[in-house]
Amino acid sequence: METIFVQIAAYRDPELEATCFDLISKATHRERISIGIVWQGIEPDDDHMIYFEEFLPQITTERHDATTSKGACWARSKAQQLYKGEDYALQIDSHMRFEEGWDETLINMLAECDSDKPLLTTYPPAYKPPMELKKTRLPKMRPKEFSPQGILLLTSDSMPIEEAPDSPIKGTVCGACFIFGRAEYMKEVPYDPNLYFFGEEISLTVRFWTSGWDFYHPNRLVLYHFWDRKGRQTHFSDHKDWRVTDNTSKQRVKYMLGTTKEEVDIQPYGLGTVRSLEDYQKFSGINFKDQTLGEQQ
Repeated sequence: METIFVQIAAYRDPELEATCFDLISKATHRERISIGIVWQGIEPDDDHMIYFEEFLPQITTERHDATTSKGACWARSKAQQLYKGEDYALQIDSHMRFEEGWDETLINMLAECDSDKPLLTTYPPAYKPPMELKKTRLPKMRPKEFSPQGILLLTSDSMPIEEAPDSPIKGTVCGACFIFGRAEYMKEVPYDPNLYFFGEEISLTVRFWTSGWDFYHPNRLVLYHFWDRKGRQTHFSDHKDWRVTDNTSKQRVKYMLGTTKEEVDIQPYGLGTVRSLEDYQKFSGINFKDQTLGEQQ
């Protein structure tokens, strides 16, 4: 009986309730699903967004006042600590929808990956609340460009769903809103709570890859993401000093990637030892110092 731990960092998100109900109701084996939520809210204004937890035994919630939140990566790190020994781990955002049987689909798809340490990850296609799912195209992630601060940003292309390949698509980068794999990935590459937001995904990418994990983008539709931020409060809007934390966070990422001489203590959240950063740059075509991208895969 293989179990799945679903970790969710939720910041004042009115979509969280529907996300959790959809997740559980569409699982083939809902009794094998456990959900760890790190809730960041304002009492009593946001209580109506989290009340449902008491009706769902699968959920464990850790509550924090949103005014004390240190950002997405801080919350994701805390969510990992709610893990209780399940076989698989799925990291998602708090605004997601699911296909029927998503749990079996992910486990079966992971087994199709040609790697001893595969991770399924992508930027999922969009949905519009309550349940308008965009099912026509299949996304595939790729590097986009370097920001003015030297942080690599990611994006995705897509193909018509009828052209989907027979097996998961080998990738070069990792998206934070959807990561699925054997739960060992959380122990080997624990979330860095000192990161803020920008730089999170390229940090995860190189840490996973140098630790021996390989990325695959799903060849079937499984999850959907609500990309519009207009209907909810964000950490950016509530915390006017977020840029200070963001700048410190970016320095951590640049130090790890060797693009700054300013020393930063990043342990135990540094690179892995299975493969080198140089190997990753050859594999991906990305040059972090020159801020160039090779041919898009």
